[in-house]
Amino acid sequence: MKRLICGCVLAWVAMPGFAAGAETLKMKFKVEDGVHMMIGVFGTEWEPGQVQAEAAKNCGEIGKPLASFKIQGRNSKGLRVFEAVCK
Repeated sequence: MKRLICGCVLAWVAMPGFAAGAETLKMKFKVEDGVHMMIGVFGTEWEPGQVQAEAAKNCGEIGKPLASFKIQGRNSKGLRVFEAVCK
């Protein structure tokens, strides 16, 4: 559990002051109504499949498979925004 929390803290989504370069991958893990989900952003050096694999790995760390992965568009810094849900 500590590893998951650390990974999510290191990958905090759209906080001001964080770097927003091409190599960026940030995820924030949250639970809403019993649903485990991640929201995040990624730069141009990441392919959507790579980001999906990272999200699946994070879901696996809490013993749940990845249920869905959806790219939402881009944020104001030009990073792609995504949402991932664990079953």
